[in-house]
Amino acid sequence: GYSLAVSAGTVTSATFTTGALSTAAAALITGGVEAGVLRFDAAAEAYTAVDNTYDSSTGKFTLDLTSDSDFVFAAVVSGSAAPTLFGEARATSTSSSSLSFTFDGTKKLDLDIATESDNEVAVSHATTTSAGATTNGYTAFGDFFTITLDADEAITGELRYTYEAGLSAREEASLRFAYYDEANSEWVF
Repeated sequence: GYSLAVSAGTVTSATFTTGALSTAAAALITGGVEAGVLRFDAAAEAYTAVDNTYDSSTGKFTLDLTSDSDFVFAAVVSGSAAPTLFGEARATSTSSSSLSFTFDGTKKLDLDIATESDNEVAVSHATTTSAGATTNGYTAFGDFFTITLDADEAITGELRYTYEAGLSAREEASLRFAYYDEANSEWVF
């Protein structure tokens, strides 16, 4: 991977072209494998796909850069189950769209969503929130998700959360999803 940090001044725009891939790495990118670039967002502890161009004749990637970012280059077998990346807008439609977000290695949020019209949904993850403290005897688990639509509309959705092993049966039985009601400044379970 590569890292970019800007110590002074402002970057208006920047483009990065990598050196040629090694022969072994280039050989992995065949008809059934796609090459791509990911940017790591330390605050969200998640990767976001980066638009890029891969030139197979030179074995080089070209991409637009943002400051203070870490970039990882990856190859994935086409059609394989790869997680959806946080912060990346995904298309939705009136038929259900299934999105999967993996973070911290073992935790996962699955979102099945159907919108009234074609739309885009983005999900971000944080381990803290600026919303008020939880009530009703509940304690925050430390995983907070912001789910936004490009255009506000009614949705039908289902959330599934995979958490780390090690909770007691009693703790597992008491787990609840909650959302923060900004109008009333309270968590709703």
